[in-house]
Amino acid sequence: MLACNLETVNNYNTDAKGNLYMITNLAQKEVGVSHSDTELIDKMRKISRIPCFICAPAKTGKTTLALNFARQRHRLEEVLWIDGTSHGFNRALESGAMTKHIERQIISEVPHIAMVVFDDLPILEKRSCRMFSDWIEKTAGSGIDIVVTMKPSNDCFGDYRSEKLVIGGKDFIASQRWDKKRYTDVLYHYFSDNGQSEEAELAALMILMRRGIVDNIRSLGYAIPENRHVRLRSSCPVIDVDEATGFFDASSLPVRELSDQLLECLVAAPKSEEGRPGRAGDRKAVEIERCFERLTQMSTHLFERGDTEQSRLLLELAGRLLTHDDAGFPLRDDAALGEGGGVSGFAPDAEDPLVSDFDYREQVADHEAYGLFAVNDGRALPGFGFSLPVASQGAKSEVSPVVVRLFGDFEVYRGGLRIEDKDLHRRKVRVLLSHLALNMGRGISRDLLLKRIWPEKDYLHAKDNFYSTWSRLSRILCGSGRSCPYLSNNRGLCKLEGAVVRSDVDEFEQLARSILFQKGSVEMRIEAVYRAEQLYRGDILSGSCTDEHIRIAEQRFRSLLVDVMLEASRLFSTQGNENNAVWFARKAYDADPGREDVYQVLMAVQDRAGQRTSALQTYFDCKRYLNEELGIMPSQKTIELYQSLIMDRQ
Repeated sequence: MLACNLETVNNYNTDAKGNLYMITNLAQKEVGVSHSDTELIDKMRKISRIPCFICAPAKTGKTTLALNFARQRHRLEEVLWIDGTSHGFNRALESGAMTKHIERQIISEVPHIAMVVFDDLPILEKRSCRMFSDWIEKTAGSGIDIVVTMKPSNDCFGDYRSEKLVIGGKDFIASQRWDKKRYTDVLYHYFSDNGQSEEAELAALMILMRRGIVDNIRSLGYAIPENRHVRLRSSCPVIDVDEATGFFDASSLPVRELSDQLLECLVAAPKSEEGRPGRAGDRKAVEIERCFERLTQMSTHLFERGDTEQSRLLLELAGRLLTHDDAGFPLRDDAALGEGGGVSGFAPDAEDPLVSDFDYREQVADHEAYGLFAVNDGRALPGFGFSLPVASQGAKSEVSPVVVRLFGDFEVYRGGLRIEDKDLHRRKVRVLLSHLALNMGRGISRDLLLKRIWPEKDYLHAKDNFYSTWSRLSRILCGSGRSCPYLSNNRGLCKLEGAVVRSDVDEFEQLARSILFQKGSVEMRIEAVYRAEQLYRGDILSGSCTDEHIRIAEQRFRSLLVDVMLEASRLFSTQGNENNAVWFARKAYDADPGREDVYQVLMAVQDRAGQRTSALQTYFDCKRYLNEELGIMPSQKTIELYQSLIMDRQ
């Protein structure tokens, strides 16, 4: 095999003989890779005159596969091997010197070149990639085998126009038996190579959560760009990611073996600001605080899904994170651990603003409710050897009330200010919050919500979608990723906390009950009528929701509105206020012109208000509607009202 080492040959023209220099021990580029690649080689051999791109992470065996394929397909002296990691590769490619030299070698008779391998291709600029793609297309068309190996992050051939064969990381995994150590080696190399990248952070989060959808991670407060998981599918193939749905499964990966790398990836060291050397440490502490909060959130999320083992593991990692050298939380000495009945293993500095600002009590309360903390003064995590510091009661801020408006346009207010969050307009978020608001004060089964909101999905995927939407709703209502006091999910029974959440539908229903059951004085009932009229700004979600159960609730509240307006009309009529009586009777007619009792009340109050012509017209409208829509005649009571109008007129 001939090989071109560009560290030795920076300018091809200086080589008078035109020979290429040999690289020895090529397989040492990927140490320890030994696998059976027969299936992949057979796949490559079936394709003739089509370039092959081996695109997989480090430690998966790209070079070994290319080397074995070259050995089986050609004699070694017929293979031209070019090391992409050599110094000057990009410069030689951009200048065209490399491709010209390869072309001269191909057309030379001795030795005859039948295959060119570009091993470990570096990142190329767009112009260089376009030139290289054109050259590959032309050379492959002339009958020369072309093989390119590279990491997914260096892949720039997505726009390659001609036919090509791509061997990805998933292909390597499918063709081999991978044990836990092999997974660990690949992931360790992946995180150490790209520890600061968004893809590495996303991979770490997926491994910690084990399985779910990308929206589960976004709901924890991580800004994951759209389609980032698509790139992750090729760059980190040991995580099974579905490109279309964003569903991922990393349940087979060794979390404990990778815990150091995962935590280091999630808490990337911030760069120092110029002229402000002390800021980097502060930012580091803030990042650790953020990571701790999200780990405990994720732990709660997993516990609610029934994955208690992984939930406890994440709490253990959260505890290790707090003992980080840069965390800013001083530890007691060993002799003081657990003594005095206080917080074992932790002594937060009361003067430290980071400790006082971070409300640990909310996080502890969440997990204590699920039995993840031992019941003692220190709130220690069982078996983990550390405890969380507990803030004083005075440090807890007062909860601002939340108001949910379903009638008319969907609106949510917190502390009197409307919440403007784009995620609030997501259809599933609106539907979930609507179901909870329609059952204010009453719990609704999580499984029932799954059937109502995600009827097309199986139970497992529906549950993942539910918790993703639930977490997103929690963040929206609270304005942060902290524990949400407005939502309750206790043993699968979900509800809005009535003490801090109000809804217009719940208030309207209470007002309607007092009006229809004639509770209180006349003045109180009249005041309730005006308030109910103000609350009902239109059908629920402006009638735009297609959810079957919300549509049923919409019809129920419209019917309730008609009952309230009719009762209001009768109430004002008995008070001698016929104009108001006519007004509310017409409101009932506008809400539902298909109810005969609406026509009866409207005819009666119109007659008493001296509007006999209008009353007669109302009767004919009623008769026409009943005949055309239902094929029936008006009831005896309606006919008697009409006859009384005729008699009075005569």
